[in-house]
Amino acid sequence: MMAKYLNILLFLISFTTSASAIDVDSLLLKSIGGEKGLQSIKNCQSLYMSGSASMGFMKGQFTQITDFPNNFYISIAFAGFSIEQGYDGSTAWQTDMNGKRSKVTGHEEKELLKSLYLSSFEYILQKSDTVNIEYSGITEFNNTSCHMVTMVFPGSDTLFTYYNIETGLREGFISKYDMMEATTIESNYKIYNDFPVATSLTSKIEPVNFTISMTIDSITLNANIDKSKFAFNRQSKIDYLFPGHKQTETIGLKYVNGHIQIPVIINGHKKVWMILDSGAAANIFNKPVVEDLALETIGTLPAMGVAGFEDVELMQTDSIEIGNLKLYQQVAGKMDLSQIASESDNSENFGGIIGYDFLSRFPILIDYKNKLLTVFDPKTFRADSGGVDIDFNLSMQIPTVKAKINGIEGDFIVDLGNAIGLILHSHYVNSNLLEEQLETVDDVRNSVGGIGGIVKSRSAVAKSFEIGLIQIDSIPVILPEMQNGITKSEQIAGNIGNPVLENYKVLFDYKNSKIYLYPLE
Repeated sequence: MMAKYLNILLFLISFTTSASAIDVDSLLLKSIGGEKGLQSIKNCQSLYMSGSASMGFMKGQFTQITDFPNNFYISIAFAGFSIEQGYDGSTAWQTDMNGKRSKVTGHEEKELLKSLYLSSFEYILQKSDTVNIEYSGITEFNNTSCHMVTMVFPGSDTLFTYYNIETGLREGFISKYDMMEATTIESNYKIYNDFPVATSLTSKIEPVNFTISMTIDSITLNANIDKSKFAFNRQSKIDYLFPGHKQTETIGLKYVNGHIQIPVIINGHKKVWMILDSGAAANIFNKPVVEDLALETIGTLPAMGVAGFEDVELMQTDSIEIGNLKLYQQVAGKMDLSQIASESDNSENFGGIIGYDFLSRFPILIDYKNKLLTVFDPKTFRADSGGVDIDFNLSMQIPTVKAKINGIEGDFIVDLGNAIGLILHSHYVNSNLLEEQLETVDDVRNSVGGIGGIVKSRSAVAKSFEIGLIQIDSIPVILPEMQNGITKSEQIAGNIGNPVLENYKVLFDYKNSKIYLYPLE
């Protein structure tokens, strides 16, 4: 789930477009340089920004372009990979570390549109009445007395912004993205076209204790803009090979201890078995595999799992082969997955986890019963009839669907890496008083393991589970006890795993944001 941290970085950058963001007249005028600054903003039709960014020891460059009022683009380039986000007036989109472009929906779309709202100065020009801006009093921020102003967006979290009492300039802000909180300190103000801009920012993200720093080197107003950069339907680079004479590729799989394992060849010679995991926002190699291949580390990011957070080293491969398919020049992560490997029937040849970077490029059909994985050529694919189709959004590059427990709706991730069943997250259970509605709650503590460690859990039975047109009665559920990692999420209600999905043939179609559940033969 490394994508969440990249998404926060993009959001923080886009918050730097000016020194003010508050619709409180006296405070607003002072923070943007008075009437001259306001007039300069009103005359602004486009904004081009560039500078440097660092995440941990990774150093990179960013570019942000805003074409008022509805076009937005930002890219960040590190050594070995780059990421992009954009909005073309109707569709929000992003690229992953390997350049795959996908729609941004749900909570992440709201965050991107919030960035557009800020970078296009809507909060200053007062063209929108959907954001509630309130003065909240005087408080301390970064050891400085500040005016606190809150900005509340529809269906989103509140931003707390802080303005120096003496200078009127913004000292920083606190933003919350689901379970994570980012505190950003702004400094080194410079005047651009009569309004001040903070050109240095340092953000600390909790609970992962991760720091991001940024420096704006250049700002150009009313620049000539290449509007093709905003478009979602631009051609993504083709970084895979699908056999030209075939429309499908069938691969034998193992289904062991609730995990789907498929054979993979890394860099043309390293043969391993990897777990197919739609809950992984990137491919992750087991540490011994990386050491054997002598892959060079190009960066580090935190990853979020069921039990918490762990740092993931990033590296680039030449190729990843699945059957006769090939993925080229893929950025992947490295972790010690020995706990997961111990559950494999071939632990000495366990390669790691293969996720979004594979699943998003091809439609795939999982046949648990016959232990087959069918991969379709995306150029010719058409879904067969006879299944229940379910729309999904991508949240942190993980498929998220609407589903109901005992008639109570929530957003559930569909997680092929979940080997234990239907997990209900604490906030969803507590806010809906759901535990009182569950049957046979077992006080015996079992262990749920994954990235971040092990979480103790209890088991219970729900009266019903609804997904699409399917209803399952008397379904076992798992209740994690600790609130760490994804189980702490306030936006994701739960996690649908293989013990539920194995009762169907399951088709993933990322291009059309569909999951199909077909009856077993």
